[in-house]
Parts: sequence; C-alpha cells; structure tokens
Amino acid sequence: MHHRKKRKVAVCTPHASIFDSIWRHKYIVFAVLALLVVGRGVATLVKGSIVYYNYRGLVVYAPYAVVVGVGLLLWSLFLWRKSR
Repeated sequence: MHHRKKRKVAVCTPHASIFDSIWRHKYIVFAVLALLVVGRGVATLVKGSIVYYNYRGLVVYAPYAVVVGVGLLLWSLFLWRKSR
C-alpha cells in the first residue's frame, strides 16, 4: 500500500476587485486619462479644427483641453512622486 506524504494545502486568497486595482494604481490611471485628453486635443488641432464634440455632444475648445490635460498629467506625476 502506497502512503502519500501530507502536504500543506495552499490557502487561496480571494482576488482583489477591479476597484481595488484601480485604487492601487490611481496615479497611473489618472495619468493615462490626462494623456487621452491631451491626445484628443492635439489630434483635433492637427486636423485643423479648434473645437471638438465630447460624448454628450458639447463643444470642447481643443487648446483648453491640451492645457488642462498637461496640468492634470503634471499634477498626477507630482502626487505619484510625493507618495513614494
């Protein structure tokens, strides 16, 4: 008769929710969103237009979007460096 060695059973920890992952990486998520705003503004300016319409159909002034996006990007990088 073959006897098996008793091994420790690994305890499975539950996976973190998506919101926990976003909260842990909040500065990276915030920086990516800021880059999306900057990219949309720059793409609009490159096309030769000065305004674009957001998801609600409202007019967005592209140079303002670029300035706000760069400001948000710098702010998120500052907070990220401060948290480390």
